[in-house]
Amino acid sequence: MNDNEQAQIDTGAKKRITFGHTGDLGDVIYALATMKAICERDDGFAEIVLYRGPGVREPFDEKRALNIGDLLMELPWVGKFKFWPGRIAPGDVDYDFSDWRDYYGKYCDKGRGNLAKTPAEFFRVNPNVVDTAWITGIKACPIAIPKPDGGPHLRRNVLIARSHRYRDPSFPWMELADRYRHSAVAVGTPSELSELQHMYDFYASVYTPTLLDVAQVIAGVDLVITNQTATYALAEAMKKPCVLERCPWVPNVDFDRPDVWSGERVKEFLAMDDPFTSEIQPLEETAAPPQVKGVRKSA
Repeated sequence: MNDNEQAQIDTGAKKRITFGHTGDLGDVIYALATMKAICERDDGFAEIVLYRGPGVREPFDEKRALNIGDLLMELPWVGKFKFWPGRIAPGDVDYDFSDWRDYYGKYCDKGRGNLAKTPAEFFRVNPNVVDTAWITGIKACPIAIPKPDGGPHLRRNVLIARSHRYRDPSFPWMELADRYRHSAVAVGTPSELSELQHMYDFYASVYTPTLLDVAQVIAGVDLVITNQTATYALAEAMKKPCVLERCPWVPNVDFDRPDVWSGERVKEFLAMDDPFTSEIQPLEETAAPPQVKGVRKSA
């Protein structure tokens, strides 16, 4: 078992509240809104148990749990997280989100319920908790690259990510690429980055081995363009402006906020005066992280 404790919480003065979750990673991020609200309501701190269970596309193993573990330990209301290699028994945790998964499948019209609001509804928490950021205080990691002429490093203010699942064939990736190619940085798996390079000419990428790394990059940009990925779950949890490639067959991440453009509103975004293409701020050379790679000379 992997067992990590948050040192800065005075756990002796608060109630320990245990939560179990089987994944996927995005589902855990959405569930954090409900966990945080329960801890605030009951004056407690969270102990989160990530375990292997049924009905999950990529079940947790220790490596996958550690991918999100660093992010969990950055949250001030989380005291501990654990990975458990098998199933847990009824009563082992106070709130088991595998119970929510059964509710979600039965009552949410085959996956059309909002992935953040339905856990709140199931555990009798006000679903409006998802209207404000539930991941805060993440230290920003501005991404910068050198200008070809040797001038100051320029901050990349747009983050790009696109998984191989949950796509919309009509989404205007090429138009967005033409607008943001020289101000964006991409994150993702090697195959996802390769596709972004070959199809849309996004060549600047940054290595993000954990979700905490992704969250730090999100904190340092002004806009996120992605599909229904864990990256979008983080952008939503941090309430970062986002252009979303929303899968028309699995519309389960609809949030009512004006600075998320998805579906028909993407056309509205492309037509408006774009505040995200204003002059990019220069950064000192020391601000350019060494993990940035793949930048073409013409970038």
